[in-house]
Amino acid sequence: MLKKFLNLTLLLLFLVGLSVKAQKEEKQVLLIGTFHFNNPGLDVAQTETFDILKSESQIELEKIAKAIKDFGPDKIFVEWPYNEAEELDSIYNVYSVREFSKDTSRSDFYRKNEIFQLAFRAAKKLDHPRVYPMDYNGTSFPYDSLMKTIEKNNQTSLKKEIDEKVAQFESEFNDQLNNGWSLTQIILDNNSKESRMSNISFYTDLSSRVGKVDEFVGAYLTSEWYRRNIYMWSVIQKMTENSDEKIMVLVGAGHAAIFDQIISYTPNWQITELIDILN
Repeated sequence: MLKKFLNLTLLLLFLVGLSVKAQKEEKQVLLIGTFHFNNPGLDVAQTETFDILKSESQIELEKIAKAIKDFGPDKIFVEWPYNEAEELDSIYNVYSVREFSKDTSRSDFYRKNEIFQLAFRAAKKLDHPRVYPMDYNGTSFPYDSLMKTIEKNNQTSLKKEIDEKVAQFESEFNDQLNNGWSLTQIILDNNSKESRMSNISFYTDLSSRVGKVDEFVGAYLTSEWYRRNIYMWSVIQKMTENSDEKIMVLVGAGHAAIFDQIISYTPNWQITELIDILN
């Protein structure tokens, strides 16, 4: 009887040990989705521009960057082509928030984009030697073909739904700006469950219904969007070492919605939200 008890105790200790080991190996991902600070006008929805260089926004960025530093990611990944790491490294090596922001000879992208305003700012505070690119641009986004297929098939009600979805996004964001929402408020809203669901439903509910039964332009557009994000996640996984306990991923809000799904189904990875480190 004593022998059985000892064997059971050893088994329980072994299982507890495995559980503790698994917990230690679990990686945390600080997932931050955001609107593009420089507003390049490349998205389907066209919105007004937020002034990221105003003093209030710069103070908020400092606060967010400080919170990221306290979180302590071992690596920071950004929406920059993964195969152009050398160019990103060269910019990071000479980057200064103050100098880049004030240098009007540079384009808005280099002065205002979230890669430089937030990711670089946080990485400098952490004394990171580099910021890691993980974007993949080898996919297509046939939105024009999508709309032409809708018109060809007289899917007027579906077209109205899509137009209303785009208009709703534009209106909500512009209302936030006009109502004086702070940078932090907007980013937190970008990362809410409701916003992520809205982003995903455009693909899984609206575009996937475009065309006749044997026409798959909408499904193709959706699959290409997912493929781009899955490839990005693949790059992150391959560049994350066993010794990296925490990482940060900074992407457009639409990407973050897909990343949320992917990471949730990836064993030993846990999402940390921006709101969790700001409170």
